[in-house]
Amino acid sequence: ATTYGWAGKVLWVDLTKGKISAVPLDDFEPEKYIGGVGLNSRIFWELGAPKVAAFHPDNPLLISVGPLTGAPGPFSRAEVGGIAPQSYPQELFAYSGFGGKFPTELKYAGYDGIVILGKAEKPVYLLVGDKDASLKDAGNLWGLDTFETQRSLMAGHPKASVLTIGPAGENLCRF
Repeated sequence: ATTYGWAGKVLWVDLTKGKISAVPLDDFEPEKYIGGVGLNSRIFWELGAPKVAAFHPDNPLLISVGPLTGAPGPFSRAEVGGIAPQSYPQELFAYSGFGGKFPTELKYAGYDGIVILGKAEKPVYLLVGDKDASLKDAGNLWGLDTFETQRSLMAGHPKASVLTIGPAGENLCRF
């Protein structure tokens, strides 16, 4: 089948079980739900549109790119979605976009999105490569600000593109 800009896979990460798999993009009919927002919404719906609190382990963290991501021009964009903590007291499904190097690198690694579910027993980070992905111990990163985290990760992975939460995320800040 012709994919017209899609890489063809979604990286599925279960932090509770420590398992990572690649799910075929065709399972989510991307031609009907174009773009990162559409793909995230479709995956959220496929997960049963969970009605859980924002910080609950069953709240998926969804990161997706669209079919133009990686093409020349202003197309290095991604969308992050899930049940948003900042919509408290009524936490709702929401999304937000971001740019930079990460969206294009995700597409070049062969993925159109990442779905993260569950809760790890200890701090971990997800390392995505061109042929594989793995969970790594992030204990040494805990408590660092976002700039320190990026420097530390890039020292071990020089060509990496980093998304990080920093102390605000670690402390479950709502915004």
